[in-house]
Amino acid sequence: MRQANSCTGTQWAQQGVSLFELLISLIICGILAATAVPSFARMIQKSQIEAKVGEIQSVLRLSRTHAIANNVQVTLCRLGESPCTRGGKDYRDWSSGWFVFEDDNANEAHDEGEQIIASTRVNPEKYSIRLNNLNPYFFFKHTGEASSSANITVCRSSDTERRRSVSILWSGRSRLDTEQETRERGKVCRRP
Repeated sequence: MRQANSCTGTQWAQQGVSLFELLISLIICGILAATAVPSFARMIQKSQIEAKVGEIQSVLRLSRTHAIANNVQVTLCRLGESPCTRGGKDYRDWSSGWFVFEDDNANEAHDEGEQIIASTRVNPEKYSIRLNNLNPYFFFKHTGEASSSANITVCRSSDTERRRSVSILWSGRSRLDTEQETRERGKVCRRP
């Protein structure tokens, strides 16, 4: 494009960017993206673990509230074969999910006629969830107290080093353990 210049006559004015400048800009963008993607993936994994732990805390609060409001024992068990017993497979592995029911006769087993309050299925290929308790279940008494203190630890199945855990206290309250507390206590969710 020509522009008139009173001092020098005509002159070519540059518009746009050269191919070299465009390539340099793309290389810089590629380097920035390559460094950002791994940390973004870690952030997504962390938020997925946090969401699963939040879901567990919601089920625990629902269970405790139901026990108090209805003056009944509420039991939580893992989904699977003979879920509330120690038989067969590792009873601490809750990676397939869990269910919550009114345990009218307080025998820690779901019998016919006992109301199921909640049931959650989990993809065991995505999450590894471990109940760190002596029993394959735990329950809330009609007073809201827990049967025992326990921990539920959640990991991504592909990365068991990144984990979070929920502590259930004897009082029946649950709380999210900090990342440091989870590491210090050595809670793991590796499958045997």
